[in-house]
Amino acid sequence: MENVVFSFWVDNWLIIVGLFVVVSVALIYNTLITKKNRVEKSLSNIDAFLQQRLDQMENLFILLDNALDHESKVYDDISRERTGFNQIKDVYQSDKTSAARLVQADSAMSSFLKGARATFERYPELNAIDTVEKVILDNVQIEMEINASRRQYNSNVTLYRNAIKMFPNNIVAIIFRFADTYELYRADEEAQQAVRPTRRG
Repeated sequence: MENVVFSFWVDNWLIIVGLFVVVSVALIYNTLITKKNRVEKSLSNIDAFLQQRLDQMENLFILLDNALDHESKVYDDISRERTGFNQIKDVYQSDKTSAARLVQADSAMSSFLKGARATFERYPELNAIDTVEKVILDNVQIEMEINASRRQYNSNVTLYRNAIKMFPNNIVAIIFRFADTYELYRADEEAQQAVRPTRRG
């Protein structure tokens, strides 16, 4: 009996090793796909929040353009803010498939909103427009939610990077072209600071 088992292993060792390799590669591949999908999912959440903020600010600037005297100083300041906003929107729309571009645009948007809030607060006539306060308040909520998404994204990217660099995962990653194309959010307090609302009254 023992001779039969031994003979089976000797005669079929290539097949057995081959099956082991195929199963191992399949398991590693599926693991890498799962980790990559988690990164993409968290990135899509950030994308949705950023698009929401861009749409809100776009509508607000259109409202202010119609409501303000075009010869006033407040209009000039708002126009400068809109120029900065348009630059961020151009970065975002230049390549929506690039994770680095999305991270760059989102971080810039957070910094922009902080500066825009300061501009709005300088002019009481803007605070009299309900939409201004609503947009600021909405962005506070969005900022809190997007911060959680950023942390989740960074965590998923780190796990994915580690997975494609460790042996034997790195061999499978090279074969199936799992590339490290994701950019981490950096600890930039200026960019990550949440916009805080100022209530009237």
